Amino acid sequence: MRFISISIDDNAVFSFKKISEVYGYMLRGSGEESKYSKWKESMSEQDFEKPIPEYAEFIKMFPLGDSEPVCPIIETKQEKSYKHHKIDTLVVKAENIKNEIGLGEQHVFDVEDEPYDLTDNYDKYLIWANWGIYSAVKKLSDDERDSLYNSSGDDLLVKIASISGCLILCGTIIDDGYDPWQVCDDIDGNLEYTISALQDENCPMNEEYGEPYVNVFYIHEFDMEKEYENAEIKSRMLSELPNIIMKYLHNSTDILAYIAAPINDNLRDEEMISFYEKNGFKEQGESRFLYKCIEH
Repeated sequence: MRFISISIDDNAVFSFKKISEVYGYMLRGSGEESKYSKWKESMSEQDFEKPIPEYAEFIKMFPLGDSEPVCPIIETKQEKSYKHHKIDTLVVKAENIKNEIGLGEQHVFDVEDEPYDLTDNYDKYLIWANWGIYSAVKKLSDDERDSLYNSSGDDLLVKIASISGCLILCGTIIDDGYDPWQVCDDIDGNLEYTISALQDENCPMNEEYGEPYVNVFYIHEFDMEKEYENAEIKSRMLSELPNIIMKYLHNSTDILAYIAAPINDNLRDEEMISFYEKNGFKEQGESRFLYKCIEH
């Protein structure tokens, strides 16, 4: 069997028609031109304009003979997955605040009015954040790696994950004479549930057994792009989260919390729960509420 290797760039557009021309060229002088002609006649114009399929499927579309068939192999140069290149550097970027209740997205005031009193405004106790996590998916030179630190290397990056959530400043809330549970209950159901669970008996914020003067980061979403899904990389991101919070929100984190939503109303997402438990989180009973105390 004779092989030909055809490389395709990320930006190249190769149609069936183009490959058929290559196939015809390979058969010239082989005495098998008639085979190619018959095959070409059996194809419609629409078939010729189809994008290239995966090479394994593509091979089946050529009429292979019993003697010495010609077998084209399609090779792509695309490197868009950790399977092709080891991800060794991650870049975190703050993105637009994304939350279900719209807190913190904008501040509106009238120039003719006096600044209004923020004393009883709960926004200052809840810091919403959204980060995109990017990676270079090719091996970088030293200069290219240096460019990641000043944003000039953004064209080398692809987004592989995102994290969003809210930092709850429980100690500050208590110092100002408020109850963390009440503040969260007034703002968001998931935040209320988070504080309520952490205040239960034998939990970290229980007044009798634990320490209520803490900062809690509620993880609302933590997702990787399917193309880059990798438990090891995701675990490394999770371990870096307290540092990300300190850098962007200027506060330390004492507890990370996550509510593992069910796959449907009746089925627990055991795979998701297992992932967090392997990363040091503890589930409170069978509640799907998971938390991890951060050592300082």
